[in-house]
Amino acid sequence: MLVLDKDRKSFYQFKENGIALICTIGDGKKEWHSNIEDALKVEFDGGGNAMRRFGIQMIDHSVSSDWWKSIIKHFFKVGDNFEIRCWKEETEEILQAQQYGTATDEGNEISIKGVLTDKLLLELMTDNPSDKDIYNKMTKYFTINVKNELCDICSAHYGTEMYITIYSDKDILFFEQVMSKYSDDYFSIGEW
Repeated sequence: MLVLDKDRKSFYQFKENGIALICTIGDGKKEWHSNIEDALKVEFDGGGNAMRRFGIQMIDHSVSSDWWKSIIKHFFKVGDNFEIRCWKEETEEILQAQQYGTATDEGNEISIKGVLTDKLLLELMTDNPSDKDIYNKMTKYFTINVKNELCDICSAHYGTEMYITIYSDKDILFFEQVMSKYSDDYFSIGEW
């Protein structure tokens, strides 16, 4: 989960002799943290092309799905390969996703792989999950992965988290414009 330093500090206030278990992910050599002011600066790949990787975590769970739908509408294209992942007990979602691809049992999850169609894109744009007890779901699907010439995107935890690598200046600008509508009270945005 990506959390700004100011939000993280409240978790690390201990009483005398306090104990904490802190889990991190990384290579043990580098440490990353988000800085909302620096989250939108451009870096380049080895070929001189703009390329940026973002991690987005919804902090305010009252946010509408407008941001998510804008990003999906812009970056997902008919003909792209996709993977939808559902928990095994999400039988309705699995049946729905199987209309668009082939399912494979992968332990606790079912992976459905296929090619994006107009029908699936329309479903993603119009779907408004009513089950919001645990998550303010942007989509009924636990995970959606798409990689194309514009980006490599993972919509995770029902769209409440997103990991995206964007390959061009104009698409980075689009992403910046969408996310600039929200203050850091709504999202934690990290870049690596």
